[in-house]
Amino acid sequence: MLRKSYLKLPLRGKILLPLLSVFLGMWILGTLGFGYFVTNRLEKHMQEDIRDVSSVVLHAFEQEKELLLLKARLVAEREDVSRMVAEGNTEQLFLTLLPLQASFRLDLLQIIDNNGSVVLKLKQEAIAQVQLHDDLVNRIARLGIDWFDFVAAEENSPSLLVGLTSVKSSHKILGGVIVGTAISEEFLTKIRTRKNQHLVAFYDSQIMASTLAKAKRVSWQPPPVGSPPVRVVIGEESYIAKTLELGNTNNAGGKLVLLKPFAPLDQAQQQLWASISFFCLQGALITTIVGVRVTGWLTSRIFDLTWATQELANGDLNTRISVSGKDEVVILAQTFNLMAEQLAERDKKISLQVQQLEQTLQQLKAAHKQIIAQEKLASMGSLTTGIAHEIRNPLNLINGLADVSLDLTQELIAEIENQLAQLDAQEVDYIKELVTELRENAIQIHQQGQRTEGIIQGMLMHARHGSGQRELADINALLDKAMHLSYRGMQVTDNSFHVDIESDYDQSIGSVAIVPQDISRALLNIINNAFYSVQEKKKAIGKEFTPLLTVSTKNLGNKVEISIRDNGEGVSPDVIDNIFHAFFTTKPPGKGTGLGLSFTHDIIVGQHQGEIKLETELGKYAEFILTFPKSASDYH
Repeated sequence: MLRKSYLKLPLRGKILLPLLSVFLGMWILGTLGFGYFVTNRLEKHMQEDIRDVSSVVLHAFEQEKELLLLKARLVAEREDVSRMVAEGNTEQLFLTLLPLQASFRLDLLQIIDNNGSVVLKLKQEAIAQVQLHDDLVNRIARLGIDWFDFVAAEENSPSLLVGLTSVKSSHKILGGVIVGTAISEEFLTKIRTRKNQHLVAFYDSQIMASTLAKAKRVSWQPPPVGSPPVRVVIGEESYIAKTLELGNTNNAGGKLVLLKPFAPLDQAQQQLWASISFFCLQGALITTIVGVRVTGWLTSRIFDLTWATQELANGDLNTRISVSGKDEVVILAQTFNLMAEQLAERDKKISLQVQQLEQTLQQLKAAHKQIIAQEKLASMGSLTTGIAHEIRNPLNLINGLADVSLDLTQELIAEIENQLAQLDAQEVDYIKELVTELRENAIQIHQQGQRTEGIIQGMLMHARHGSGQRELADINALLDKAMHLSYRGMQVTDNSFHVDIESDYDQSIGSVAIVPQDISRALLNIINNAFYSVQEKKKAIGKEFTPLLTVSTKNLGNKVEISIRDNGEGVSPDVIDNIFHAFFTTKPPGKGTGLGLSFTHDIIVGQHQGEIKLETELGKYAEFILTFPKSASDYH
């Protein structure tokens, strides 16, 4: 359907449509590819940016921890605090530490003695629900080490980051100082580095605090720790998220999730795709305008050439085309002008041809002698045909009886199966063995009969050549046609068949006096053998091998040379002397009759008084070089 529609288009449409389709397709694919590349780069850049920011956030968090520990040490290392803890003077401790709590901006300041009893506890009201693990704190305080932990609070209360250090005298550990700061929105805002990013603190999958209010209101799942930045949806907005494990704390449940809004990237991508769409439309419009102008200019010149050709066909031999430039259309117009001049000259010479009648008569006599010789060859062909006919009649009977025997043996086997109950088992096996052997013999008779039929067909073709008349023909066209005909034939038998073809035709050869149908048969035989050779090599080697056929013609003055070369298995030196003998073949049974090259030799050497030369290297290539006269006057 598409092919018919395309053929109905005017010349301009036939030229413009494929060019525009290919160009616009490449333009659009290239632009879309560029767009996808840029958007992927933008997203990767955003992921790399959030990785860098996560390192800065972790560093800021570590600084807050160090600062918290420093505050605890400043309290614990005061001599008056050590003395008051040793004396158990709670009232004096309260008066001393209350200003320190306000100065250090601590949400929790707690003093315990070496027995684990709370000496003093100062808490902000916002963390009233926070409870420390007293047993754990007591054990750590007795050891005299520094300690950090997350302390989860009740719902709607901030969680706590606490630090502990020991209160010591010169001889022993007196107790401990516990300081804490609330994990609140203010704390997260302090450690985040950019305003357009958000931090969410998690403790055992529960949100402790967030700079993004809606992160607490809706359900969403943060990415696993250690995974690359991924996109998450919170509410109806997308963010790039990176989960940070607060691994330096004593509780592995603490995590920070860094969120960066995806909206700016979406906006950038939308602007990019809008620009790409605009450029695609602009490119399509420009390409269409240029294509229409160029094809219009080109087809107008072709229309001029068509008009001139019609005038010449109507008998106006003075028609000429004005030309300027050096492109192909100009060359075609120059060729037309040359052709018109030659036709005009030939028209003038027609009157002189009367004087050449005597010479023509002599040529007719020579042709008469050639016809007599061809009739003799035809008689030999008739004899061969008669013999083949007489052989074919009993052969058809043999093939038919072989087919009947196959059917009868099949029926006999079926009947034996039906009579198993009435026959002895050993007799049944013996009969089956005989019938099977009979069936195999019938199959062999049938296969050999088919092979004999192929040989007879080859003999008939072998006998038919030599009866054609020589005529002027384009040898380049004949070779090209034979090559494509053979290629299509191979593809019919094997859909996977593919061969790269390289051609080099000498256009100076002109017309050659040959018997076209016989030369075509000879070329087909050689090309078929070349395709068979590269196909078998391809099957043996596999994808590493690329089949190649190279054909060329060459003008040798009064002779023409044809070269057909393949990169197949080549020809063994042991059989080179026999390849042109009738019925000799290197192909497996059923694949060839051995008459093709013999037939080719008779056509080239015998009928056209030429020669065939074979150049080959086993396993690498085979090249047949054919030479024969160009004109009838060069034949003896």
